[in-house]
Amino acid sequence: MTNATEKANETNLKQPVLRAFVSYYKPHWKLFALDMFCALMIAAVDLLFPMVSRYAMQNWLPVNAYGVFFGVMAALVLAYIIRAEFQYFVGYWGHLLGVYMEVDMRRELFTHLQKLSFRFYDQNRTGSLMSRVSTICLRWWNWPITDRRTCLSLPSP
Repeated sequence: MTNATEKANETNLKQPVLRAFVSYYKPHWKLFALDMFCALMIAAVDLLFPMVSRYAMQNWLPVNAYGVFFGVMAALVLAYIIRAEFQYFVGYWGHLLGVYMEVDMRRELFTHLQKLSFRFYDQNRTGSLMSRVSTICLRWWNWPITDRRTCLSLPSP
């Protein structure tokens, strides 16, 4: 098997997993979209602050435009207050989004386990099955945090 064929097979295997993971966002897409918007606004404030403050210090302070300078600095302080609200939303509601998704995953897995025959449970240990289900949910829950570095080929911190 060539290297290109191996990579194609790996991609084909990852697509259904990624599609299944994304399907858990569907019922909560409004909360996800709002969470992403807040995260984008946090990033925008973080990126704009050094650019605006540098521009203000290099262009308005030397020409003694103190009114404009302090007005812009007040706007930056207001932007950081609004950023704190966005940060709260991402921290609280973003976490709750993950909890909702985990509940959906567990519900789906346990529903599947309840449909299995008694013979299946005679041949397998129930405690081991429950442990595996919990581990699977935990791995899915942590996937966006741990495996995104692998997918993007980034070094771990």
